[in-house]
Amino acid sequence: MSSIKPTRDQALYSKTDPALMTDGLFVPRPSRKRAIDIQRKWGDGEIGFRGVQLGAAHESLLLAICARAGMDGEQIKGEESGGELWDKLTVTGEARSATTAEIEVSAYQLLEDIGYKQRGGAAFRMIDRLLRDLATLTVWRRIGGSSGASHVLSYTRTDDRLKIRLSWRIAGAIFGLVPQHARVSIEERRELSSTAKRLHAWLSAHVRPGQSLAAGQAVDPDCLIVHIWGEMPPRSNRRLLSKRRAATRDAIEEIAALPGWSVTWSGRRVRIARPVDTA
Repeated sequence: MSSIKPTRDQALYSKTDPALMTDGLFVPRPSRKRAIDIQRKWGDGEIGFRGVQLGAAHESLLLAICARAGMDGEQIKGEESGGELWDKLTVTGEARSATTAEIEVSAYQLLEDIGYKQRGGAAFRMIDRLLRDLATLTVWRRIGGSSGASHVLSYTRTDDRLKIRLSWRIAGAIFGLVPQHARVSIEERRELSSTAKRLHAWLSAHVRPGQSLAAGQAVDPDCLIVHIWGEMPPRSNRRLLSKRRAATRDAIEEIAALPGWSVTWSGRRVRIARPVDTA
């Protein structure tokens, strides 16, 4: 376990759009040469994401921003606000009239939230790079004949201060304007490696406090690989498959060390539960 302890200025948990846990949207370490174009069924319709491949560091930053928006964010009714941040969101269709979220935060606060110990020029350039990548990500939603789309976020920076606008999808989850949200402990996430962070986010969205994965049934850890990396390696690539199996088991053990999670092995299968809510 890490010795990092949350300070008064660190976020403890994040509420966000559960669709952001879609397999393949975030991976432990992204390939900058790879783009994503994901489409899946969602409720009564479809949802999709397009942009550059994003990694656990991008996910950590986005969750930290969502956490800050939940603490201090402002609700802004769609296109009524106008301005640079609205223009950069590139909102279309039904989403133009929906509520978005806006937050002003320092890069230093976000570095605290994600548990990044270094400061100075290199750390702030990293935040800039991650934000630029996140700002390329577009989400679209279609239900029947209605549809809407926007970038997941837009931002401006003045020295250390960042103004960030979050999409209608994320705003709805943060402010309770929609029935569903994913709640992820930022405090727990700071304790984890990149692979465990990705698994932890997916589990947090699919295993509520007081519940168990697969209704308490023991599962083959292989079934978790696709939720971490977005795809299962071909069985012909034995080296990669073995490497990801080992990394998945290590990630499970990291999560097992967190308060509020219960992990029990039964041979090669594992039960994962959340007996209590510690966030």
